[in-house]
Amino acid sequence: MISNFLSIKIIGLVVLCTTLAACDERHYTADKPRINYWEVVDSYGNSNLAYNHHRHGNYHDRLYIDPSIDDGYFELWWDVSNYDDYSVSILINDSPSIFGSYELERTYCGIGLDCDYEGFAYCFYDNRGYDSISCSTHDYQSRDIDITHLMSGHPSKLFMILEVCDSYSGYCDVQSQPVIFE
Repeated sequence: MISNFLSIKIIGLVVLCTTLAACDERHYTADKPRINYWEVVDSYGNSNLAYNHHRHGNYHDRLYIDPSIDDGYFELWWDVSNYDDYSVSILINDSPSIFGSYELERTYCGIGLDCDYEGFAYCFYDNRGYDSISCSTHDYQSRDIDITHLMSGHPSKLFMILEVCDSYSGYCDVQSQPVIFE
C-alpha cells in the first residue's frame, strides 16, 4: 500500500517537472504580447538600447536620421514574447501616441512565418522635394509616406512607434522612441 502511494507521488512529481520544463516564460505569455526590446539604430550607428546583449549599435541618448548618410537608411529591431502569432505595425508620429500616427509597415510574425519572436525592418528617409519615409520587413522597398506636415522644420523630433498585437485576443503592446530627423 505504501509502495503504491509512493509510486503515485513519484509519477505525479515527474509529470509536474516535465510540464514545467516545457514552459518558456520568455516567449510565451497568455494572450498579451510583450515587447522585450525595441531598438532603433540611427544613421550614425547609434542605438537607443543602453544595456542589452542584443544591441546592434552603440548606445546614445539621442538618435539622428540623416538622409545624406547611407542614403537615409536606418534599422529597427524587436523581440516579442507572445504565445500565438502576432501583428507588428511600424508607425511614425509627432507625439509618442499611436493616435494620429501613420502606419509605415505591417507584418505578421510567429512560428513558421518570416519573423518569429525577433524581427527586423529597414527604413528609408528622404527629404528631396518633400519629407518621406518608408519601412520594410521584406526584400523590397515599401511605399513612401509623406511626413512633411509632421515636421516642424529641420531638424524635427518625431517618434518611431512599434505596436504588436496578439492575432487572436487583440491585446497589444506599444513602445515609442524619439528620433531627430535632420
